[in-house]
Amino acid sequence: MFQQAKEVVSTDLGPDELPNGSEFTAKIAASSAKIRKNGGLSFNVKLEIVEAGHPYEGGEIWDSLHLSAGDGQGGFSKNQLQYNQRLFGKLQGAGLSDEFFASNPSNEAIAKAIKGNVIRVKIQWQEPTDDGRIFTDNTTTWSPLDGAPAASGGGGYVPSSGPTKGF
Repeated sequence: MFQQAKEVVSTDLGPDELPNGSEFTAKIAASSAKIRKNGGLSFNVKLEIVEAGHPYEGGEIWDSLHLSAGDGQGGFSKNQLQYNQRLFGKLQGAGLSDEFFASNPSNEAIAKAIKGNVIRVKIQWQEPTDDGRIFTDNTTTWSPLDGAPAASGGGGYVPSSGPTKGF
């Protein structure tokens, strides 16, 4: 279910401009959190390319991060855990530490904490949908600007209180 709930449509740039594997420096220009109908958590994030001299400097794409809610009984499949690892990898790539999450921040606090951060993005795209929409893939990575590799996401960390109660 969550594996098919990938990322939000780009508003400006797509795979023609930024082919799979393209890397660029981006600012998290906007970020919001919401609980999805299936109980999972979603962060919608607008990335603005801020890399000086990049041919698409100022261009924007949307990325959406989803946290799997599991099976509703506290269980998570291997795929759901891997999906959650990618989400936490992106959040750590945007500068959020294990110490930040240890404070049990609200979903809104997480969205606010990443807004304005500058990151390195390596983009991956899904195949176009039947109606022609193109989504970023959940394997798109965010890394700290210093070039360090993206964090692993804490080994599949899953909040014990569930995504509707924050982290």
